[in-house]
Amino acid sequence: MSASRQPARLLAAALLAAISLTATMASADAGGPEQAGVRTALSDAGLLNDPLALAGAVTTLGDVRITHHLRTSEPQIDVTWDAQDAAGRPVLATVRVARRITGKLDIERADAEGLARFARKDVDDDAVRQVTLRREGDRWRVSAMSAEVLASRGGRTQLPLVDLNTHAVSSGHLSVLSDLDELAVLPQTCAVTQAGDVVRVFVSGVAKDAVVTVFANGRSYAAKSDGEAHFEAAVSLPGDARLQSIGVTVYSRASVFDPSAPADSRTWILPILVGAPPALGEQYFGS
Repeated sequence: MSASRQPARLLAAALLAAISLTATMASADAGGPEQAGVRTALSDAGLLNDPLALAGAVTTLGDVRITHHLRTSEPQIDVTWDAQDAAGRPVLATVRVARRITGKLDIERADAEGLARFARKDVDDDAVRQVTLRREGDRWRVSAMSAEVLASRGGRTQLPLVDLNTHAVSSGHLSVLSDLDELAVLPQTCAVTQAGDVVRVFVSGVAKDAVVTVFANGRSYAAKSDGEAHFEAAVSLPGDARLQSIGVTVYSRASVFDPSAPADSRTWILPILVGAPPALGEQYFGS
């Protein structure tokens, strides 16, 4: 691990420790109205939507076709109230949104007669994201979020290092960690792009023979490898929504090419703003 990434890891560990110490503060401590307000803010920001709707169901990799048939559980929302105003009402909330994703992964290969079933594999993934909200008057607003992290249960595929490079700003999303909760508290810098501009997605820190896909705007693309564990793809986003996402999935090579191997993948779903960046001091999220 480079020296520049070590502080991020230490900060993530410190944040995780802080969360574990305060996690016993039940969401009911602040009462139903505050809990309902937090949930409304999460819903309005699209953070309770099915993350798989962003991924696209099919990816073509040369003569291989990967199709997902997946179900997502209802999100489990755990809230920690981090500060109070003079009246004793919470003004900050840290929320962990967790889900379980199950289903099937179909892998087909083209043969002389067309597409033929190659393998069908069980999928059992955990997904987690952390969100920070601030109360303004009686309304809660999202002020920061992590990427959403998906990982196969019992899998060994390493979560990649990902950088989104846009004309507006570069946004580094780093991780070489393995624990989902620790990954989810990594501080994220939200990338910004203009509608229609090309966003270059750089992926590293994975096995040389991994299979990497990038999804955005309802489509999935195979990332190109340089043969040295670095992958790249280029995508663009429309201007019909302010806050959108770009996802990166890394499959172990065996997941795709060995019929007897279990499905093993890890995914980042990264937030990205479309349009002009907000003025200094303005919030990135919410309306």
